[in-house]
Amino acid sequence: MSGLLRSVTKLLVVSLAVLLAVSVAAAPSTKPTPRPVLSGGGPVKVTAVKLTLPGGMLSVDLGTSPCPMGAYASGVIMTNGPATVKYAWIDSQGIKRPQQTLKFERAGSQDVTLKWALAGWGKLYPHGWGMTERLQLKVLSPNIIFSNKVTMTGRCS
Repeated sequence: MSGLLRSVTKLLVVSLAVLLAVSVAAAPSTKPTPRPVLSGGGPVKVTAVKLTLPGGMLSVDLGTSPCPMGAYASGVIMTNGPATVKYAWIDSQGIKRPQQTLKFERAGSQDVTLKWALAGWGKLYPHGWGMTERLQLKVLSPNIIFSNKVTMTGRCS
């Protein structure tokens, strides 16, 4: 009986060792993905983000809104080297816009634009409907950085 017990014990030990080896090999790496590095040694990153409303108010078709307003927002994203930049537009209306991507071949800047429509009823003022909304650019990678906020205010009578 002791020979059978020894054989079963050896089989269990070998099975556990194989299971442990497979588990360790299959475990996901907890090491962070390395960021690109400039030849000078620092990380490649977005160094600045600026946002403006270069035009004036636009009239936009929003269906039943009594006060359809909008504007073109213009932004500039700058990097200190080649990078893939992911960014999103954030506004005070809570509208979810898809994340977007820019590819930089070298250090520099690229323009981004958004046709920004204000939806809804806004607030009733003594002389008509109006609203004030804010917009901002958020860079998500390679580093997180926010632009300035721009404000659009409009009234309809």
